[in-house]
Amino acid sequence: LAAWVSDAGDSALWWRGQALTRWTGDAIRRGGDSRIYLSERDSGAIWSLGVDNSNRLLDTSYHAHKIDFQERREGLSTNLEIVIAPNDDVEIRRVTLSNESNRVRELDVTSYAEVVLAPAASHERHPAFSKLFIHSERLDEQNALIFKRRSRRPDDRPPVLLHSILSTDASVTLAGYETDRRCFLGRHGDLERPLGAAQTLADSIGWTLDPIMALRAHVVLAPGAQVRIDFVTIVAGSREKVLAIAERFATGPVLDWATEDARRTAALEAQRLGLDSRTLAEAQALCRDL
Repeated sequence: LAAWVSDAGDSALWWRGQALTRWTGDAIRRGGDSRIYLSERDSGAIWSLGVDNSNRLLDTSYHAHKIDFQERREGLSTNLEIVIAPNDDVEIRRVTLSNESNRVRELDVTSYAEVVLAPAASHERHPAFSKLFIHSERLDEQNALIFKRRSRRPDDRPPVLLHSILSTDASVTLAGYETDRRCFLGRHGDLERPLGAAQTLADSIGWTLDPIMALRAHVVLAPGAQVRIDFVTIVAGSREKVLAIAERFATGPVLDWATEDARRTAALEAQRLGLDSRTLAEAQALCRDL
C-alpha cells in the first residue's frame, strides 16, 4: 500500500498500480481529497483536520514513519496522525481530541474519500462511467464499509477496499455512514462545508452513481477530557482476505503496535542507508517545503 500525503492533510491511496481513492492535485479546488471533517453543533463550525487556516494554529510534523497535524481552535486541541503499516496494506488515521475549555464540546468527526478501485488514468478518462461499477456494503459488526468493483472480464481481479472506525471511549458514539457523494456534499457540492459533515447521514448503501466512503463518530467531550478515534482503511485482493486483515486490526492496542512497528522499520531502513537523525530531519523538512 502506498500513500501520498500533503501538508494540507489530503491524500490518495494506491495499491499494485490501482488507485483506491481519488486525488486531483488541484491546490485551488482541492477536488478528490481525502478528509477528516470536524463539526461543532453549538457553533455550527465545520473544518478539515490538517488544513491550514488563518483562524487556527496548525503545526505539521513529518517523521520517517508518520505525519502529524496538531492544531488549536477556541480551546479545542486536535491531533491527526497518519501511518501506513509496514507489513500490511493498512492505513491508520488517528484523531485525538482534547477539550482545553471549561465547557462541554459536542462534536461530529467524519471521514471522507472518493472511491476509485481502478487504474487512475482509466478512471480519469471516463470517471462517470467508472463509478457505476463500484458496490458498497455495510458491515455492522465491524463498524465498517466494504467496496468492490464489478469485474469487466472473468480474469479481472479488482482490489477490495474496507474502511472502518474504532473507538472504545464511552463519550464516543458511532453515528452513521454514507456512500453517495451527492447526498454527502449537498446540492452545490461544497467540499469545504459539505452537508454531510454536520447533518444526519443518509446511510445509503449498494450501487451509487458517485461512490464515497464516509463514517462518523459523535463525541461529547467534557472539560479537560480527551478521546481517540481511529479510521482504518484496508485493501486486499479478495473479500475474504480484506476481512481477515480487518479482524487483526480491530483494536486500539494492535494499532498502537502497528505504529510502533512502522517507527522501528523506518529506523532500521535509515540505519541500512547510513542516515543519521539530522539527515532524516533535513529530508523531512525538504519534503514539507516541496
